[in-house]
Amino acid sequence: AVTLTSSIRESAKFPYSNVDTYKGYAYTSRTGRKGDWVLYTFDEPVSCREMLLRTGYSHLTKMQFVTGYAEVSYDGTTYERAGDLEKGSITLKPGRPVKSVRIVSTCDDNGTPYVTIQPPQVKPAL
Repeated sequence: AVTLTSSIRESAKFPYSNVDTYKGYAYTSRTGRKGDWVLYTFDEPVSCREMLLRTGYSHLTKMQFVTGYAEVSYDGTTYERAGDLEKGSITLKPGRPVKSVRIVSTCDDNGTPYVTIQPPQVKPAL
């Protein structure tokens, strides 16, 4: 299970609780601004070989954090930078179980009135 929080209020129609469902999209109530963040917190640390985090849609270059970076926390408190977003997404390959991941925007505005947040795609450790 995963909980989503953000520095941006959620859309009433597509709330953040949607990301805990299969193929559930969530929307923010406004566009992203520099310093805005999205935080995925897992109930239990997740062991995985790969984790894809995506804002926006893969087939559209809108509704995303245009530029930004991801930070990983193994304890839920201390974060370390894990890489830069590319087209609103990042694929992480953590070396140990992850408690939470934060995506931070480094741009102002994305040309749309909101940001789409997708559920994390986690490939389990083999």
